Amino acid sequence: MSMAESPGCGSVIHVSFSLLVESTGHVDLGTPSLYIPALALVLSLASPSPSPSIQELPSLINDLASCQETFAEEPARALRTLFALSEHHALHEINRIRMINEANATLVPTLLEFLQQCNPNSSEQYLALLVLNNLSIPTENKRAIALDFKAVKILSRMLCWHPESSLICIILVNLSFCDAALRTLLVVQGLNGDSVGGHGHNGRTDHNADHNAHSNGYLVEAFSYALQVSIMPQQELLPFVP
Repeated sequence: MSMAESPGCGSVIHVSFSLLVESTGHVDLGTPSLYIPALALVLSLASPSPSPSIQELPSLINDLASCQETFAEEPARALRTLFALSEHHALHEINRIRMINEANATLVPTLLEFLQQCNPNSSEQYLALLVLNNLSIPTENKRAIALDFKAVKILSRMLCWHPESSLICIILVNLSFCDAALRTLLVVQGLNGDSVGGHGHNGRTDHNADHNAHSNGYLVEAFSYALQVSIMPQQELLPFVP
């Protein structure tokens, strides 16, 4: 029996992550006390331009998409500017919504592609995840990021490769919070392993197929695996450490 099928495992995860977000409805890492040390170091590096503008978005996306090395200065500057654009100020919520839709809606796919090229636990991975976390907070963004851009599927797979990443867990929690229909869709589809969408009974087309087709994200399985690894005794983990 897999961890995803184990009785009670889902309840443990639900309780743990509910406690994490019950006070605010999401985890906004803009709060300095929530930064992990590596992020504090990243954000203490050279700052972006004094007043970043959302008009810079196409150029910033291009810097991420075209970089030959994820740790180079151009993508680092782009990530710092994207973080500033999505951070706390009077227009932060509007910016976060605009950012995923403007520039032909290419920011989130570019961030996800960039993340898959980053070295694990690197400063650029942390900052890219922090930007993605900020974008995942508005309710208007959650369904598009989770399903249309397949972020839950990609991040769930990344979490299985890097179960120590608390930031990936936090983003997945944010994406599945506040929208009960979306949360149910993500969990049920992942547990079934195959999309429920497509053809229904008697060959009829399922009108929800467009969303269902994207939702094979294995969200619960990824959380279950990360939980299993987190409680394993150190001596059992040693054979898996390079």
